[in-house]
Amino acid sequence: MSGRFNKIEELLYTCDIQFLGQRIVLVEILKSEETGMEDREGSIKDQLKLIAQLEMQKGIDEDEMLDMTLKAIEIVNIADMASEKD
Repeated sequence: MSGRFNKIEELLYTCDIQFLGQRIVLVEILKSEETGMEDREGSIKDQLKLIAQLEMQKGIDEDEMLDMTLKAIEIVNIADMASEKD
């Protein structure tokens, strides 16, 4: 009987060592995934920041174009009024 218990104990020890190895691998995988998620999250934040900056610049450019258009219309109106006086 003692021989069987020793064999069972050896098998259980071997199984524990294998499970420990698997746990270590899984923990490392989880850690790398977590780091990868943080990297992707940072990248997404940077992209959103860039999009916001570009949208702001686009708005500024559109405002400038609107101002130029209004000035051009004003100049045309002034020219029309001047030609009507003549």
